[in-house]
Amino acid sequence: MINNIINATSIHKGGGLTYLFLIQKYIDKKNKLIFLDSRSKKYIKDFKNIKIIFLRKGPFRNIRILFYRIKYILKFNKFNSKEENIKKFTELSLNGLPPLFRIGNKFTKVYIFCQNRLVFEKNNFKLFGIFYFKVYLYLLIHKILFNLFKRPDDIIIVQTQSMRKLLMDLKIKNKIILQEKIWGNINKENYFKILDLGTKDFQYNPKLEYIKNLYKSNILYFYPAYCLPHKNHFNLLKAFEELEKNDKYPHKLLLTITNVDYHKLFKNKNQNVILLNDLSYKEIFIIYRYIDYLIFPSLIESYGLPLLEAMFSNVDIIASDLPFVYDICKPSLAFNPNKIEDISDKIKYSLELNKRFQ
Repeated sequence: MINNIINATSIHKGGGLTYLFLIQKYIDKKNKLIFLDSRSKKYIKDFKNIKIIFLRKGPFRNIRILFYRIKYILKFNKFNSKEENIKKFTELSLNGLPPLFRIGNKFTKVYIFCQNRLVFEKNNFKLFGIFYFKVYLYLLIHKILFNLFKRPDDIIIVQTQSMRKLLMDLKIKNKIILQEKIWGNINKENYFKILDLGTKDFQYNPKLEYIKNLYKSNILYFYPAYCLPHKNHFNLLKAFEELEKNDKYPHKLLLTITNVDYHKLFKNKNQNVILLNDLSYKEIFIIYRYIDYLIFPSLIESYGLPLLEAMFSNVDIIASDLPFVYDICKPSLAFNPNKIEDISDKIKYSLELNKRFQ
């Protein structure tokens, strides 16, 4: 009988999908039901035990979810009321929002996974500005719904100590616990399981062969991130532009952004910048085999999954000197992400430290 519902409809690609696989051991169990975006269907091949309901994005998706919740919660409550040992029906929102409608309050416990730090940061508008008004509006609506529908006995799950501190500083009175108390630590075992799955599927992918060949003659820096303001691509690209003026060592910067994204930031192409466009999580995992450094100039992160991936792959990390980085790893080098000169200086130093072509 279903006694646990997980809402993960906001996940269909990128870091969210990767994270879903990293906590697969917790999720993929009998008596659990998960709602997923239909776009993720082609990736969810290894979830064998949990009941999955794929839903298309649209205005009626939440209505369908509500009917499913009513069905399974009332069925559980009816059975539970006959038992001597009262059990709890649990609902877990991986979308970061509490249920808008509560069902069977007596036997139901709600967990909210707050994975988006941007929702709670105070300087969102300064970061995104008017050109990203839609993003800011989404974050604002998310925050309003969170505060409006959250109840005092809901339990909030966070990924890091710095995220926990942020919520506590905002005077959120709910119990706030770290993720490992719910689904355990994210470990190498789960990570390499995904890596092994991807190896055979993408063995002959042209992009991977191209990067493998680049690695033979260049020091490679990799930044897997969407082109959003808080990812700080502009400062990173300016730092590499400065580096090009004094190019002693062969090097390339690999970015998972498009040509359109790039030209929004720069008019002239840097010959040392390689644009890989959007990559699947399996391709990204394999690329870690062929790089020297993960470079991570992000300004705000809830978790920074690439930091974890690089650490598990034994890749040196050059990252922003910010608390969210140290929540996960100890970088080889750290810089002020707001100062282009500091980023450039650390890249120069990393080139000198690298021994592959010396």
